[in-house]
This record gives sequence, C-alpha cells and structure tokens, in this order.
Amino acid sequence: LDKKFYTKPAMANNKSGIEYHSFQRNIRLLRQEKSLSAKEASELVGLRSANRFGDLEEGRMPPHVDEIMKIAEFFKVKIDTIIYKTATITFI
Repeated sequence: LDKKFYTKPAMANNKSGIEYHSFQRNIRLLRQEKSLSAKEASELVGLRSANRFGDLEEGRMPPHVDEIMKIAEFFKVKIDTIIYKTATITFI
C-alpha cells in the first residue's frame, strides 16, 4: 500500500537534514490514518510524555533520533518516509 504524502517545500531544515514541516505533516498523517489522538500516539509509541507527539506535530520541539526511530517502528514505515518532503508511505 503506497500513499503520497505532503510534498510542499519544507519551512526549515537543520544540520541533520530533517525537513521539519514535512516531518510534522507526515507524522500527523500517520497518526490520523490510525485514528489516534496525539496523546494516544505518544503513549503507544513510547514517547517520554503524553504531549510529546503533539509537540512534534506542531513543531514546538525538534525530534530526537530515538523518537524518530520509535515513530517509524510503531507505524511500520521507513525512517526516510517521515523525514523527507516527498515521502511516499511504504509499509514494512
């Protein structure tokens, strides 16, 4: 199952190459596809606080590498699927 994700150019990049606007949009789409609230997603993914997923979606805080890995693992997608602006979902 492949789905096209958000492809608008990223608002900001950092040294790691993560395109934050796309990351935010992609994780929101993944969460919504599973009909989860941000709080539920935080708990199920195993993030450090109940509000963390929402913080990541809204761009209030940058993601840590371990969080990106947990999100990708939970949603069964490749890491590059959620961090790049022209991501296409590839479920693994």
